Amino acid sequence: MTLHSIPAETPGQRRMVLYRAFLRRDFAMALSYRLPFVVDIFQSVLSVTFLYFLARVVGHKVLAESGLKVSYFGFAVIGTVMVSILTVNLTTFSKRVRADQLTGTLEVLLSMPVRPWLVILASATYPVFYAIGSAALSIGLALWLGLHFHVTGLSLLVGLGDFIASLVIFTALGMVLAAFVMVFKRGETLTTLAIGGLSLIGGVLYPVALLSPLLRHLADILPFTWALEVMRAAVLGAQADYLRLGEVWAFTVVVYPICIVVFTRALARAKRAGSVGQY
Repeated sequence: MTLHSIPAETPGQRRMVLYRAFLRRDFAMALSYRLPFVVDIFQSVLSVTFLYFLARVVGHKVLAESGLKVSYFGFAVIGTVMVSILTVNLTTFSKRVRADQLTGTLEVLLSMPVRPWLVILASATYPVFYAIGSAALSIGLALWLGLHFHVTGLSLLVGLGDFIASLVIFTALGMVLAAFVMVFKRGETLTTLAIGGLSLIGGVLYPVALLSPLLRHLADILPFTWALEVMRAAVLGAQADYLRLGEVWAFTVVVYPICIVVFTRALARAKRAGSVGQY
């Protein structure tokens, strides 16, 4: 077989190679520092145990956003797991950009023969998989402590669709934070505000109905609140909220390309200024 007869890689193949390369790199780095694995497992156990005892103080039932009466333990576990996974998507890209700026590797990575935003996207492969694995551990522990899911095949599919849409939304918003870091070099304040805002008004540990009218209106326009509502209804009440799920996906379809454009323009501005690798 001559070199000319070897088929060139398709864009899809290049993407998969890119994702696997970042996954292997970060996994190898993680194996060289084993203590964080132990610490994260311990933290997951502590978090779920805390929620278990908090549920015994608060009570057994709470009125969720969808109108369902569900166990507070299930309510809090779903909220905590969702926010832990999605905030990883929100923060990882900006952290990666900042780390590559500091180590001087950002310009090299962005010179690869794929779209720059795909490079940044692929750089979060390992953290996202790791966050999902940690969340699965937390769910497993919660089930062992007495959490009961009430699902049907249809509600399970709705929950899966809601989870995928949520990942895409927070990935897109994370790219915007990465764009901010690309231009302004520091993004810790925005990240802290975003995570704090989600925890405060997103309905993670308490129903949105308990908030003041102003905060409740803010919560009602957050896609995170919609996603939590759909997920809790799906896995705790065996309900398939198609309307809310449609809203989540509609927001996903609109916001994702906008966020990619924002990142692309931020990168172009940084290149014109010659500041891509500066920190």
